[in-house]
Amino acid sequence: MAQGLERMIHSALLHDSGVQSQVFLERSSAAKLQSAKWQFYPTPSIDMQSAISGFESSVSERVITLSVKQPLWSGGRLQANVDAANIDLSIQYYTTQMHRVELAQQVVSAYGQWWVAHHKRLSWGKGLEIHQSLAHQVSRRVNVGVSAKSDLNLAQGRLSATLAEYDLAFAQEQAALDNLKLLTNIESLDVMSEAQFPSMNVSLSSYTVLLEAALVNNLSIKLAQAKAEKALANQAFQKASLWPQFFIQVERQIGDFNQNNFTSSNKVFFGASSDLKAGLSFEADRVSSAAARSAALAQVDNEKKGMTRGLRSSLTLLIASNDRQLSLDTARINAQSGYQSSSRQFVAGRKDWQELLNSARELAQADAQWVEAYGTYLVARWQILLDTQGLEFMSGINSDE
Repeated sequence: MAQGLERMIHSALLHDSGVQSQVFLERSSAAKLQSAKWQFYPTPSIDMQSAISGFESSVSERVITLSVKQPLWSGGRLQANVDAANIDLSIQYYTTQMHRVELAQQVVSAYGQWWVAHHKRLSWGKGLEIHQSLAHQVSRRVNVGVSAKSDLNLAQGRLSATLAEYDLAFAQEQAALDNLKLLTNIESLDVMSEAQFPSMNVSLSSYTVLLEAALVNNLSIKLAQAKAEKALANQAFQKASLWPQFFIQVERQIGDFNQNNFTSSNKVFFGASSDLKAGLSFEADRVSSAAARSAALAQVDNEKKGMTRGLRSSLTLLIASNDRQLSLDTARINAQSGYQSSSRQFVAGRKDWQELLNSARELAQADAQWVEAYGTYLVARWQILLDTQGLEFMSGINSDE
């Protein structure tokens, strides 16, 4: 059964090792987030020491300490760690989605290349049939003496040139098909030759609506925003690290190396600790994190401007491609009429042989040009959809299975 483009994209996403790697990195970030959340809970510990020399027989040979330490106030360190881990998870998620969209773009591009090469092969195949028929026609005319030998040479030269174009299109079609097979991991791939367009209406007047959707859904912008948030979380952690941490600790000690006949004891401690760094390094860290946030915010602005320019360019290209393929479609119809007219006039003696061959070549070239323009239009429509909606338009496409 012929495979549709959405099905090929889904298969590529399902089997791509790069996507699978990113999914595992997402899971790793999710586990780190859970670990950061657990830091709010008590931390149990067991310490055991055994003396092997230098102790009296009346004291304990082994001391075991069981303790539970509960943070009371950390100045915001723990929450900053949770925020940073949560943002790291978002960064991994957006990175995964960007990889998926890029892979979908590769499939769309490969499909566009295959579609163009496939239909160019069909176009040149028709041209080949016409030139073969003309070569046979002029060969018969040469044999009966009504055409010159030079007419046959010209026909054979045009036939060879058309055959070369056909062979090139065939090779390009096979190369594009092999690329699609590698991308989709479908060995026996049967591609639908009918052009498959996404369901959307676009025009220059819809630019504002498309831009709003792109600014909300574009993954490069979301990734840049997440990195800016990560820089802010790092700033919060730097500020929190200047404060002491308060904790309470419950401890039970079994045995003692220094006391005779020591019985188990229970103690409760209230304490504070700090993690100040050497010299004025905390100020250097503050400057570094502030600069990192400024850089991240600048990158967000840069991504938005890039998306604005890129979308405008893509939309202009789409409209131009549509107009071009409509014009070339008219040219193709005219070329067909011109060839048929030249054939009739040649038989009637009002057109010479070279004019007939020129009209046949123009017909094949018009078909090939139209195919190129239509292929560009096809890929441009998918590109705009991926830029503005990501993969949300395909049902089940975001599955990590």
